[in-house]
Amino acid sequence: MTERVVPEPWRRRGRPTKQGAVLSERVIVETVLHMVGQHGADVLTVRRLGAALDADPSALHQYSRNADDLLLAVADEFIGRAQPGRKPTSEWRTGLCELGLRVHASHQAHPQAALLAAYRTTGRDNEIRAVETILGVLRSTDFPDREAVRIYHACVDQALAFAALDAAALALPAPAQAADLQV
Repeated sequence: MTERVVPEPWRRRGRPTKQGAVLSERVIVETVLHMVGQHGADVLTVRRLGAALDADPSALHQYSRNADDLLLAVADEFIGRAQPGRKPTSEWRTGLCELGLRVHASHQAHPQAALLAAYRTTGRDNEIRAVETILGVLRSTDFPDREAVRIYHACVDQALAFAALDAAALALPAPAQAADLQV
């Protein structure tokens, strides 16, 4: 599991930074998504993120150790966005298919960031909750644990592979997308 600098419930500043920004992990992740979506992955540095948040870059270390830790937060955010509104079903195939489609859709909403995050294992709260949900669905069908884990990996790997592949296509410049569609 990822070691945290500051536990999640305490990751909120009660007062603004010297520059006036009130930071939280949510604000930081949303800013990362916006920056990468607007300007591509190359712009993601702690210095630029600090500037976008109107905060000293050193203040970001309260929320993450480095840029890679930020990417793990983004990956976990995509997984978290796939979960609300999901309705449990007694049919395990339907449940796994729905969750896979939700994960795919959450990645397609931010294709540039999805390219950076789709292949990562975060060990964070949303990912753990999703893993437990999927394994719970599979265990409810009386699959032995080894089989449940094998099916879990097949489903998750396939959903994330399609999410990354489709995100890559969406992240292409418009002329390249049009050329690919024409072919």
